[in-house]
Amino acid sequence: MKNEIVNNAIELFAKKGYYGCTLEEIANSVSIKKASLYYYFPSKANIYEACSNRIIQYFNRILDLQENISQRTLENLRQFIIDMVFKPNISYLRMYIQFNQAPNEFKEQLYQGIATLHSKLSRILELYYEANDISMPIREFKDLMLGIMESGFIRTTFVNYFDELSYRRYTMEKDVESTLNALLELK
Repeated sequence: MKNEIVNNAIELFAKKGYYGCTLEEIANSVSIKKASLYYYFPSKANIYEACSNRIIQYFNRILDLQENISQRTLENLRQFIIDMVFKPNISYLRMYIQFNQAPNEFKEQLYQGIATLHSKLSRILELYYEANDISMPIREFKDLMLGIMESGFIRTTFVNYFDELSYRRYTMEKDVESTLNALLELK
């Protein structure tokens, strides 16, 4: 039941944010009474914390796999970025973008998790840079790749928020892929 609560709460927090989502809605989403939630979690903040931890662990696993690949070709980098932007559960991306709404009680813990993700991602980009003949300075390379990813995250979450625009996801993926291809050809 705890797992189901977290799964459903991620969806609700992603749609409504921390302050827009109620315990009643979370309880209803798993067909239990609001009072029963307290058996599993002492507060809404603790539910949010569990959701945040799951999302950080999810992205950590992806980055861990990427750190351990043997071939760091530009094609693999392009595919990694496309996968990071377009493969995750959209609710994970949307909630990740809303982490600034986290309750104060565990913002520091959340910040540490995000800092670890950013550090791993930065190291992965450095490894790709070192493995390829890229003529631009490393800082510019990393900034470009991160900018493409962040733009893709925001555009993906925005487009998917509106069902009538969801057909744009495919064209957006192609736009990001095209931009990446152009930049990586410049190296």
